[in-house]
Amino acid sequence: MKRSPGVHGTDQAFSFGGAAGQIVFNTDGAGNPGTGAFTFAFAVKTTGATQEQAVWEKRAACDSDGTSFWGFRMQPNGVINFEAQNTAGQDYLDLGSTAVVNDGAWHWVAVTRQATTASLYVDGQLQATTTTATTADISKATPMRAGVSTCDGIDGTTAFVGQLDELMIFTVALTQSQIQTLGS
Repeated sequence: MKRSPGVHGTDQAFSFGGAAGQIVFNTDGAGNPGTGAFTFAFAVKTTGATQEQAVWEKRAACDSDGTSFWGFRMQPNGVINFEAQNTAGQDYLDLGSTAVVNDGAWHWVAVTRQATTASLYVDGQLQATTTTATTADISKATPMRAGVSTCDGIDGTTAFVGQLDELMIFTVALTQSQIQTLGS
């Protein structure tokens, strides 16, 4: 993995070139919101998307039936998706953007969850909202990964080609106006 100019121009972004590039984060509880509110946010810049690409996730195994996970993927048409489920394999969330993020420009992506409602934003604009029956307990003692997925080569997912910057986890559900200020 290489470094390249980031979203602010003066910082450094992670530059992924496919299967060889990844970041693996530790398992000390980061990315485990449990039943609490959260926001996951990041900046993405890419032109690739001929297959589904792994962006950022916390997943122990592909086809995680009965286990907790969350993850962002870019679809072949350039839109971004977020999916998650609880520790019992229930309360599945699947949010997809309508905005395309594979146009070579920087885009800010964020997902929030407050109680049973989750929302996906691209560049500060609401893309999708869903509600589950109960508040999903999303926690798993497995590393977070950026640029690759445990599903690479299994379900059609491939490693990410592009840049990621400013990967952030908040223990609150940011408001739309707070999300809009992330990029400024």
